[in-house]
Amino acid sequence: MTTHLKRSWFIRPLTLLAVISLIAFHYDSPAQAANGDNLRTITADSSGTLCADDSQIFHVGVGIAFNGANLLISCYNDNTVTVVSPADGSQVPPPVGLVHPAVHVIANATSLGALAFQGPGGPLWACSNMGVVGTIDPGLTVFTPVFDTSTVTFTDGSFGSGCFDGLAYDGQDNTIWASGDASATTEHYTITGAPLGKFTNGLPCGNSGIAVGGQKLYLATDGCSSIYETAKDFSTSVLFATFSARLEDLECDDITFAVSSMKGAIWSKDAYDNILNAWEIPLGQCAFGGGGGPGPGLMGRMTGGGSIQDPVYGRVTHGFQLKCTSMSTPNSLEVNWGNGNKFHLTSLATAMCTDDPTIDEGKPVAGFDTYDGTGTGTYNGAPGATAKWKFTDAGEPGRQDFAHITITVGMTVVLDAQGTLQNGNHQAHQCAACP
Repeated sequence: MTTHLKRSWFIRPLTLLAVISLIAFHYDSPAQAANGDNLRTITADSSGTLCADDSQIFHVGVGIAFNGANLLISCYNDNTVTVVSPADGSQVPPPVGLVHPAVHVIANATSLGALAFQGPGGPLWACSNMGVVGTIDPGLTVFTPVFDTSTVTFTDGSFGSGCFDGLAYDGQDNTIWASGDASATTEHYTITGAPLGKFTNGLPCGNSGIAVGGQKLYLATDGCSSIYETAKDFSTSVLFATFSARLEDLECDDITFAVSSMKGAIWSKDAYDNILNAWEIPLGQCAFGGGGGPGPGLMGRMTGGGSIQDPVYGRVTHGFQLKCTSMSTPNSLEVNWGNGNKFHLTSLATAMCTDDPTIDEGKPVAGFDTYDGTGTGTYNGAPGATAKWKFTDAGEPGRQDFAHITITVGMTVVLDAQGTLQNGNHQAHQCAACP
């Protein structure tokens, strides 16, 4: 493996004093903050144990992802992913009843790079071994290779530039964006690795991190300490933000700052010091999990219910009122099936509202038609159940609306039903601050 010049400790532009200042710096921006302003600066390594061996510079992290609640950090030259709080960078202990640590060792992965979260219930995408794109399971245990960028041939006969600094899942069309080590090109792939486009990004220092914001990309440049807002066809590009550090991986977050300040954010990962920065972006423009379309964050909600007929579980009825962010309350979901079985939602864990181009929500226009969520609640009155669901609004009168609901108690799936509505209706709503 070739060691690239930018990985040299000696060309690091920050002085020791600047690093100490950044590590100690942790604040929320004032109300007058604008697009591209810094919302928060935290360190993800205050204990000095984030990566396998912090005494070696190559073990400092490159990748960052946001799962709707916490940040996930990867470490260059090892195979660990660490869960940290977006509030202060501290390692997040596992939920009550689970025994996994905050630091997860990922089997089958080597030299993990950029990370990208696919939204509620989806996998965590990751770069491994400088070029392989794959997924990590929700339990953060195993890396499954999907395709190798170095073997993908584009229309001009060239291969991909790799997958290291830059990786993003695009929920608008279910695709992957990737780039190599401060690469002059940015590549677009299907989720199975078929080539969709290879673009000369024109950035002064090459592309490092990537985040998807609807019809735009946000590209970080490590050597130039800047982030650019770029059209997906790379026809236009404007400076979005600058910071005196080597910016690597990027990830969207429309939840952490949504309730307190009605702001969205892009998180960036520094190359050498595990310092994380949140940059302001209009709420809903850059949704976590690759959503990126109108409607996420506090911009919408979905209501309704009805019944589906499942071949295994029979008639399953449901009713709900759900916001497009788990930080906004109240939320409700009731599910009934079989001989008196019922689920009652008590806590919404993750939420993502997206626009599927094959579905038309009709009127009123909401800007989204699909709701993916997860949460916890009671099963037949007893706590401890978890639920995962997808609801769609395909217009009136509701016969084309779709529901897929999975409920688990412990390790047992007690319901996994899906289908179009036999009766009822799902309705997507757009709102500035949902009631």
